[in-house]
Amino acid sequence: MNISQYIFGRTVRKQQRTVKYHSYAQSRNILILFESELQERHTQIKQLIKELQKEGKEVTAWGYVDKKQAVTAVLRDFRVLDKQSFGLFHRPKKALIEEFEKMHFDLLIDLNTNPELLELRYLTLLANADLKTGLACYKEPYIHDMMISLPDEKSDTIMLFDQILHYLKTIS
Repeated sequence: MNISQYIFGRTVRKQQRTVKYHSYAQSRNILILFESELQERHTQIKQLIKELQKEGKEVTAWGYVDKKQAVTAVLRDFRVLDKQSFGLFHRPKKALIEEFEKMHFDLLIDLNTNPELLELRYLTLLANADLKTGLACYKEPYIHDMMISLPDEKSDTIMLFDQILHYLKTIS
């Protein structure tokens, strides 16, 4: 464990939170967090967003690309963050935190399959979402309210998204 992971773990343990469960049908505002590929095409993510919007959901998607400066335009509901958005120990900068915490979501879908990517883990932790879902690949302390286990060789974004929606719709 490096110092960044240690600090993240301490931050998670300090946080108090109350989970509010909305059925999938009742969830209107959805936040998707994802790891962007270096080319920043986002074809899979855009397809997933369209799928949710067809069901009448308002979708906001925030991604992270591991390079100095992202080339994707910042839109109201779609944003790709880069290394400049984060400070020491991979924590989001203050202005980003303030902007992010003003938003409220019924459901957060964390499509990150890389447990070492602290930037997206911080965003998941700081998100003002009633229910947080994601991959069960992390050790305690947990930041998701509902975790999906997938075999390591099948841990991809589409499979994770499909499984999250399957279980959310099943529970409803």
